[in-house]
Amino acid sequence: MFHTATKSEVPQKLDFQAKDVYGDDVWKAVKEHMKIEQDKFDIMETYPETQVAKIGKVAMKHIGMRDEEFYEGMGKYFVKIIRGLGYETTLLKLGRRIRDFFLNLDNLHDYLKYKFPKMKPPSFFIEAETADSIVMQYRTRRRGFHFYVQGQVKEIAKMLFLASRQANNKMAIKLMKQEVIFDTVVYHYELKFDNSGYMDFTKSIENRSESSMPFRANILFSMFPFCILFEKNMVVKNMGSALRNCIPQMVGRKITEFFELIKPLVEFKYEVIETRMNSMFELATLDEIDKLRTTTTGGGVGKSSTSGDLLDIADENDKNLHIKGQMIYVAQWNLMLFLACPIMKNLNNLVWSGLFVNDLSMHDYSRDIMLANAQHQMEENIKKIQLARIVTTTTNNTEKIIDLKSKNDSMGYMYLPTEMAVDIIQGKPATELAAKKDKVSILIVEIFEFEKLCSKLKSGADLIDLITNMENVFDHLVKMHNCFRVDSKTSYIIEAGASTQVANASQVICDLALDMIDATSRALADPTNPKSTIKIKIGISSGNIATVVRGSVIPKYDILGAPINEAEDLLLECSANQILLTEEAKNSLSGDYNVKQTKNIPEIGQVYELKERQGRQKLKESNIKTLLPISKDLGKGESTVQVVNGKVKESAKVEQEWITYMINIKAATDENEDNEAHEENADNEEETAKDKFSKVAKKITGYEDTKIMGKPMKERSKFAQIVVKSGFCNLL
Repeated sequence: MFHTATKSEVPQKLDFQAKDVYGDDVWKAVKEHMKIEQDKFDIMETYPETQVAKIGKVAMKHIGMRDEEFYEGMGKYFVKIIRGLGYETTLLKLGRRIRDFFLNLDNLHDYLKYKFPKMKPPSFFIEAETADSIVMQYRTRRRGFHFYVQGQVKEIAKMLFLASRQANNKMAIKLMKQEVIFDTVVYHYELKFDNSGYMDFTKSIENRSESSMPFRANILFSMFPFCILFEKNMVVKNMGSALRNCIPQMVGRKITEFFELIKPLVEFKYEVIETRMNSMFELATLDEIDKLRTTTTGGGVGKSSTSGDLLDIADENDKNLHIKGQMIYVAQWNLMLFLACPIMKNLNNLVWSGLFVNDLSMHDYSRDIMLANAQHQMEENIKKIQLARIVTTTTNNTEKIIDLKSKNDSMGYMYLPTEMAVDIIQGKPATELAAKKDKVSILIVEIFEFEKLCSKLKSGADLIDLITNMENVFDHLVKMHNCFRVDSKTSYIIEAGASTQVANASQVICDLALDMIDATSRALADPTNPKSTIKIKIGISSGNIATVVRGSVIPKYDILGAPINEAEDLLLECSANQILLTEEAKNSLSGDYNVKQTKNIPEIGQVYELKERQGRQKLKESNIKTLLPISKDLGKGESTVQVVNGKVKESAKVEQEWITYMINIKAATDENEDNEAHEENADNEEETAKDKFSKVAKKITGYEDTKIMGKPMKERSKFAQIVVKSGFCNLL
């Protein structure tokens, strides 16, 4: 119980004590001074020791209290906390008297090591005892906690006195001295109280009668397979059967060559052991047990003890053999007998040591603990697997929640600009959000010949996929240009300069229009012809508008004004992939925009076509956010080579134009043939234009012109493309 205070309980105890005893204001002041962000400290977590000392100094400064009074009070408060956590019965049953309690406290710490495997607790030892006092040692590698332990001892004594019906018994504790032995600090306390129980204990020993009971030594070493019998010079005289199987070379050599003393925190010397006969001892091999089994020499250098009490530099796979037990002096042999049992966490320790379950003693719980630990470990592994699955599921659900929240926020901002959304959330009435805006630009975009496209589609799903993909591409471009899409069931309407202030709304909206044309020609496939892209038309107008928020359940941003109607009217005059804009929108553009004057439309005025902007960078692939994959063949069916008047150019209507061109050639050759028939000096061997056309066409394509002209449109179109690519026109 004492060790947990220093690493996990102390920060939590400081939290509770500051709040319960001194109020929330003191704890808040300490947190602000220390810049501590967390408000709660988990009992199962470990925290830096330096943090505890720093928090204590700051707390004492704010409270105005000396260190002895503060830390002693903290120790008393800690005992109250562990009683509340359900450890009261454990503490009360640890010993019948104060002396017994502290002699068994080290054993309690050993028990808690299963819960805190990296723990290295302090050690307590009773030096001397009289009818009215006890001299106790507190050994630790941690400094500065002696007043804290002092408070714990007082509170525990009070609890034990009440349990034994000694309410009038009081304890006074005094720190007699402290000394440093290597890296260990030893504190000597004098505990003054009515220790009448000690007199009863001494009388019972004096009254004990001993009879002669002969006992053979071999029985002893069979009963205690891990016992060690050694002399004053620490040379091993004999040892139990299990240790003989593990380390047979240890007999006749010093025990310190193979083992180091883990507990208590004293020197591993015979004369020191004689002074600590009432303590529990724990030894550990200097080297891994599987190595000691295969070597005839002793162990290596012991593990470093420079770490803190709770810091264990050994990993979880500790292969060193640990044995724990009691030192007994056998006067008849003039030897020290260490009656011990092994500390083994799981079956791996048996494997490493070369032992079996039957090598463990039957009279203690070594076998039961071993098998119970193995079963517990398997259950823990199953629980870890189940917990990992739960954590994975929880993580996935959390990610889904975050994704849904992000989508929900995005959907909310689809209906309202950010500033208006914040105002609505804060409770501002929609009527107060209405405003008039000037110099606003409106863009409306539609699919060219949308009705004709719909009539060619095989299913409604193709249309839905096309619209959804197009809107996803356009929505990203709208955000990229700092514009806002106005929710509309019939049209794709975009505004610039109303929801967000921009330097030049017309230029922003025109740049967006050019990027829309660019993205459409590169990413939006025509469902009726996967190699071709759809065509769009765009109308742009500028002027004054009014912004409003309509709807109460789902508030939506809307705009009203003449520019909307003008942009819709412009769409009626647009051809494929054409951008038309009003004169007011055109007048706000800089000189690097390539604008062509087209026609004058009633109620709108002069209309202009936006061709391009000089120096405009091509839209990056990363900015074309399509939901559908882009085919590698997309755009290859868009245009073919067309020859008109001996010149080659690109056209999307090559098939129809070529058919018309061929029909005209056919008519011209027919007329030429009639004229030549009436000429008397006509040379019958001379080829007419028609003959030349037919011969060459047949040679190149395999068709005669008289046959191809009667073929369906699809075959004539194919024939026309073959003729163009072959350069046949240059022969005419």
